[in-house]
Amino acid sequence: MEVLSKNEKDLVKKRIESVIKGTEEKVNFNDILLSANVLIDILTDDFHAEIDISEMDTNGWQMDFWIPVEINGESYDIEGSGYYRTLSFYKE
Repeated sequence: MEVLSKNEKDLVKKRIESVIKGTEEKVNFNDILLSANVLIDILTDDFHAEIDISEMDTNGWQMDFWIPVEINGESYDIEGSGYYRTLSFYKE
C-alpha cells in the first residue's frame, strides 16, 4: 500500500534532490504527512542512500531525532520531532 500519492512522492524526491545538488541547504516536509520510515525508504530506494538506523541520536520528551545518511560519500541528516511532528533533510 502506497502511503504517499505519486505527486507527494515526486515532491519529496524533488526536495531531496535540491539538497543533494546544493540549491537548498535544508528542506522541510512539514506540509506532507510523511514519516521518517517512508523518507528512509525513498532515500534508500531512489537515491541509494546508506543509512544505519542504529546510529540514530535522540533526546528527551520532545522525541527529537537525528539520523545520519550517506549518499555518494556525502553526509546528510534526517532531523525530526515526534512531539512537534516535524521532519527535515539537510547536508551536514
